[in-house]
Amino acid sequence: MPDILVLSRTEVEQLLNMDDTIRTMEEVFAASSRREADSIGVLHIDASKFGGFWSVKPGYLVHKGYVGVKLGCGYPANSTKGIPTTLAAVLLSDATNGLPLAVLDGVYITGVRTGATGGVAAKYLARKESSVVGVVGTGMQGRMQVLALKNLFKLKEVRAYDIDAGRLSAYVGEMEQRMGVPVKSAISPEVAVRGADIVITVTPSKTPYVMDDWIRDGTHVNAFGADAHGKQELDKATYKRAKLVTDNVEVALEKELFERKDIYGELGELVTGAKRGRENGKERTIFDSTGLGIQDVAAASLAFEKAKKQGVGKWVKFI
Repeated sequence: MPDILVLSRTEVEQLLNMDDTIRTMEEVFAASSRREADSIGVLHIDASKFGGFWSVKPGYLVHKGYVGVKLGCGYPANSTKGIPTTLAAVLLSDATNGLPLAVLDGVYITGVRTGATGGVAAKYLARKESSVVGVVGTGMQGRMQVLALKNLFKLKEVRAYDIDAGRLSAYVGEMEQRMGVPVKSAISPEVAVRGADIVITVTPSKTPYVMDDWIRDGTHVNAFGADAHGKQELDKATYKRAKLVTDNVEVALEKELFERKDIYGELGELVTGAKRGRENGKERTIFDSTGLGIQDVAAASLAFEKAKKQGVGKWVKFI
């Protein structure tokens, strides 16, 4: 029996660059639109008795012959124990015979595939001349989302806000070096958002903090923080006045942030050309992300294929 490949977080980071991952996300959303990839829903596990929560995201890539599942969790109190607060692993298997192929760190996979998906959404929904980005939330996704835009747009300025002043200061210093453009601290979400061409929201907020009247005509919003029921970042009026695109309609509706009639389409439909993306310079557009198993499995399969070619990782006897 063949061995299984184990890839650590450091190795996954080495294997997955943003440009390749953007292309992979574009491909998998197109496959989903053609019914050649299926996310099969999301299972949530309430571990609040132990101070945590879990999500299970399966994915089936018919077009590539992979089945996989990501098991991820969050334990906020881990920060006091010297343990990461967010942990995840992806199991990748061969869809043709059921053999397990690889176990990979899922934290970086989640980060880079989410950022890359934001890049794909902006490619189809933001104005081509977009140059100013407003970011609310300066954690991993505050970084990944902006890095995904780096090679897609000629950016001139990034404005960022975070409730944690220390985290914001660290972000500004780091991202100015990585982006090669001015990255400025904003004193409020409003200052970060007003006048921006692309707005990125990536916080765990349960109440809206981006108001509709802050968003000017022609703006694109990548809304990634409200990825589960009970979370909300945008004023509900914003959804009514914008062209709203989701990663998956049914999954998005479970969050109860908007109604079915508010949704223009899915990202895969834009990629395949079944529906148009941005149609003029005045449209307000929103990409609302929940996060799907096909994204994790697609990124894991990319890392697996690269690892085999480059001799990265450790093969262990599994069966």
